[in-house]
Amino acid sequence: MYVEGIPDGKDGVRFPTLEEIASILGCAPSLVRRRAARERWSYQRELYKRQLEEERRKRKIAKFLEDISEVDSRLISLVKFVSAEIIKFAGEKARRGEPLTLKEAEKIAAVSEKLQRVINIMKGEPTDIVKSVVDDVSSLIDDPEFSAVVTQAVREYVNRKALTKRRKSGDQ
Repeated sequence: MYVEGIPDGKDGVRFPTLEEIASILGCAPSLVRRRAARERWSYQRELYKRQLEEERRKRKIAKFLEDISEVDSRLISLVKFVSAEIIKFAGEKARRGEPLTLKEAEKIAAVSEKLQRVINIMKGEPTDIVKSVVDDVSSLIDDPEFSAVVTQAVREYVNRKALTKRRKSGDQ
């Protein structure tokens, strides 16, 4: 009871004092203190608390890695979706017999490079370049026509994901 504590009813543990234990057991506090000293309850309690903290830390890390994995998965899906929309945009222009303008080709190349950088970041490149990638991609969207295509593609992607999520939550 002293070493492992008492469940507090809130997913935690409350560690009683030696006096509280004596009161619970209905014996003299001096008897509990002697036994605690002889059996090294304080030392055992500290070891137990460290073990609890380590388990809590491991759960927290596992949750963090799970969250990161979900973000990576969503980001990969978004990169694939935007890439497909860019290819679709170029394909539609080709079907109409309209070649890409030099500016459009440069923008597509630049966005493709930025998307590749995002993938590289996800693979473990230093994260200090994330801000520069975001800034670079933002600066590419100064062309109204290209901006409209990319913005629409992202909106469609987000709307599809939201609809899928609503459907899944409605099924449960």
